Amino acid sequence: RIWLSFKVEFIQDNFYSKQRDRYMSKGICHVFILMLFFFSYGAQAQSAPTDLEISYNTESIDKLYLASENPHGVVGKTTTLKASRQLVELSNHIIRNRQLYNANTIAKVYALLANDASNRADVAKAFQFASDGLTQPSLSPEIKLRLLQSLSDGYYANGKYHKTIETANKSIAIATSRAELKFLLIAFGHRAMAFALTADYQKANDDLAKVASLIKDNTQ
Repeated sequence: RIWLSFKVEFIQDNFYSKQRDRYMSKGICHVFILMLFFFSYGAQAQSAPTDLEISYNTESIDKLYLASENPHGVVGKTTTLKASRQLVELSNHIIRNRQLYNANTIAKVYALLANDASNRADVAKAFQFASDGLTQPSLSPEIKLRLLQSLSDGYYANGKYHKTIETANKSIAIATSRAELKFLLIAFGHRAMAFALTADYQKANDDLAKVASLIKDNTQ
């Protein structure tokens, strides 16, 4: 009887122990699922900007983009570290929520980042930003020209002169059709240097002559 009583108690203890472990496992699983849900919901709520924030960010990028054309602007040659960090912070926010912004705004972000990196002599980053910007669909010609300019700079700095010529050709085609003198002069200049470094001296001279002619025609 003592042995039988002991066996019954052992079986009961084992049963209740398994039941307890089962309920604890279920409880832990439920807590884990709830934690995942709240974490996921909180992350989405935190990262989703409001319409007002989207409008403000778009306007901020537009202002920075216009100011970048001024050599003493926010992201011009006198870029400060603080301004650069602010640009990066704003750009990260927009790129992280790129589905909420139009392609030209995103392309402007990349153009600004490329310009900022170039001003800090970071050719590799400038090139990558320009490449990323050019992947955006239906870009405005002016934005595309700026990105192509940064791309051409990168190819030239890396000694890829044939790629420099190829990129400059694209810029020249767009700039000629839109009478964009600044970009046209830069593209002819890039191409002339690339021609010279690939020993195509006649073409280099022809491009330099075009640059001189354009400057003369537009300073009268």
